[in-house]
Amino acid sequence: MPSSLGHFTIAYIIYKSKNTLSLPALIVGSIISDVDILFYYLIGGSFDIGREILHSFVGVGLLGTLLSMLLTTLFYPKIVSVFFGLNKEEVKRVCSFSKTTLVSSLIGGFSHVLVDSTCHNYNPLFYPFTRQSTDVLLITNDWRLSYAIVEILLLVLLLLMLIIDFSKRKTKGVWKRLLIGYN
Repeated sequence: MPSSLGHFTIAYIIYKSKNTLSLPALIVGSIISDVDILFYYLIGGSFDIGREILHSFVGVGLLGTLLSMLLTTLFYPKIVSVFFGLNKEEVKRVCSFSKTTLVSSLIGGFSHVLVDSTCHNYNPLFYPFTRQSTDVLLITNDWRLSYAIVEILLLVLLLLMLIIDFSKRKTKGVWKRLLIGYN
């Protein structure tokens, strides 16, 4: 349930700890699970059906990784070059289809599922094997409070990372650093 910005924070932390990964694929992978809302509208059914698929390890590992790879390689370069003024060819090189992009998409997807499982009231981590919620990672018994704690923590972490980054490098090249991963 954390915002996309909260999930971006985790992707960025992962990238900073292992900068051989693809930051764009980590970013897309870390938010891809939230397209489950599209399943809800497309099939006109229960919101939980989409959640079960993309908020489970199997679903995000297979479908989420595939979707993340497609979005990262086909659309991410166009979007960030238009909205953030980055060189489209440079972004395409970082977003090209590779084993690194695949692994980064998978890690980003898993990070989303794990973070959400700390603050959601329904966590179908082992779907399709079971629809039972796995709540062992919930940080409180009140999922709204858990969400607030996780969201605030992630946004504070992001703010701290940005302050540290800006103090070292100022704002020159900030969108490159944040969106394609150049150090």
